[in-house]
Amino acid sequence: MRYIIRLKNCSFFAHHGVFDEEGTLGQRFHIDAEVLVDADVGRDGRAITGTVDYGEIFGEVERLVRGRRRLLIETLALEIARGLCERFAAVARARITLRKPSVPINGILDHVEVEVLWPPADGVRTAEVGVSQSTTADDAIVLLTRDLL
Repeated sequence: MRYIIRLKNCSFFAHHGVFDEEGTLGQRFHIDAEVLVDADVGRDGRAITGTVDYGEIFGEVERLVRGRRRLLIETLALEIARGLCERFAAVARARITLRKPSVPINGILDHVEVEVLWPPADGVRTAEVGVSQSTTADDAIVLLTRDLL
């Protein structure tokens, strides 16, 4: 059986961002996590075995967000999506939407948002993918499909 679990607007305080002040002061980040689960929940639906505990999903997202500093929110979102797929065998795909409300932009806006899907959508050819990597060795490589470039 396949189904989707969504955790909406999970909020965390962390120290991600390019500028020194972001690393020093920190800020809020809001995350929506959507996972496609391929699991057997059993006939009576009363046992948690055979599915994914959404409390554990939240805990994994929190661990990654509060972990080491990332310069790019794209990198952080990708790390969360990949981490959920790797940690939970029943998670077939993860979509992470990450919002950063306090951005160093000279203008009025609610937030900046990125969305990452892991594993990438079927049919994405290598020629249609761009790579972005910060200069810090700790940051992961971010793959962007043509529609995001």
